[in-house]
Amino acid sequence: MTITNELFEAFLRCPTKCFLRAEGAFPSGNVYAEWVRREAELYRVGAASNLMARLSPLTLGPTKGLLNRSDFDSAIWRCAVDSTVQSQNLQSQIHVIERIPLKAPELSSQFVPIRFVRTNRPNNVDNLMLGFDALVLSQTTGHRVDFGRIIHGDEQTSLRIKTSIVSERARETTEKINKILQMGSPPDLVLNRHCPECEFQSRCRRPQTGATQARRARPTEDGLALETNS
Repeated sequence: MTITNELFEAFLRCPTKCFLRAEGAFPSGNVYAEWVRREAELYRVGAASNLMARLSPLTLGPTKGLLNRSDFDSAIWRCAVDSTVQSQNLQSQIHVIERIPLKAPELSSQFVPIRFVRTNRPNNVDNLMLGFDALVLSQTTGHRVDFGRIIHGDEQTSLRIKTSIVSERARETTEKINKILQMGSPPDLVLNRHCPECEFQSRCRRPQTGATQARRARPTEDGLALETNS
């Protein structure tokens, strides 16, 4: 199965959510989850528009399409917005890919993934999502992606991040996801602080008994969770 950016983010939030999405489970409904998703999308669209205005005049690349290696080898565009890259069993829809022309004879361009984050303080999940973008982009282009950018918050501050470490962590995470997806049943349920904004919240909040009793997770500053006994 192809690991998309949506499955990757779902795993970072909750392995059970990742499994349910991969299985095509029907969401149980969550008004707050829908509001969070809508606000994140509005921020992404607005921030992308502002970025394009700041870089103007520029040549836009393909949008909302699948880019392959030839699209990068022959690229003359400056930015590709909301494009998809895929390599092997990994696929990511990247908010913006910026092409920086180089004078080096062995490499004519450098490609930089850019991700938009609505919150004023990007966390570890945001960093790993950028790492996943960089990992898939590197595998697609055949060239190293040295850094990416997160544009975040009310002021749309740009944060430059070296991708070597986060890309490796993203690769390790995809291996864990593969193991989850090969299971015939969902992993042990762990309730964490992501639950209020999850579309499967009411499903997971149903009374749990015996061996299937849910565990709770202690939130951490990086946006992930540590398991604790309930």
